[in-house]
Amino acid sequence: MKKIIMILVAVLMSLSVMTACQSNDSVPKLKYSTQYPTTAQEYNQLINQKIVPFLNVCEGHASKGRDIIAGKYPVKEELTSVEDTLKYINEIYDSCKVIYPPDTEKQRHSDTLMQMQRVINAVEVYQEKLKDYEVDRDGDKFGKTIDILVSEFTSLKNMFNLVA
Repeated sequence: MKKIIMILVAVLMSLSVMTACQSNDSVPKLKYSTQYPTTAQEYNQLINQKIVPFLNVCEGHASKGRDIIAGKYPVKEELTSVEDTLKYINEIYDSCKVIYPPDTEKQRHSDTLMQMQRVINAVEVYQEKLKDYEVDRDGDKFGKTIDILVSEFTSLKNMFNLVA
């Protein structure tokens, strides 16, 4: 009887091992681009490489917006440029989301992503107000939108102690 039970247990164990190895469909996809977290130094290097260009393009639009109000830059050209920028900064944002931060950087990573999203939202509002400006030429309203954009990207810049 003992032999039968042992054989039965062995068969059941081997079946459970085989079924565990067969199906990877039930395993959730990784949230991050790597299986293990980066070191703090790797994390800082990776995130800084992405934040600097993200900020640069946003800062450029604030400058162009002021030039538009002063009549020194064409609105149509800026509309095309800001559309390309939105694609670009969303790609950067998406690439930042998959960086696996070390435990010591998880809160900072979350804060960074939140502030990046706020900047993206400000660029989207900038784009809409730019379209409005093309029609109504209300420099005060458009100027306030630029101020909000500057405020949002300056907050992100300050998180990284980057000098303007």
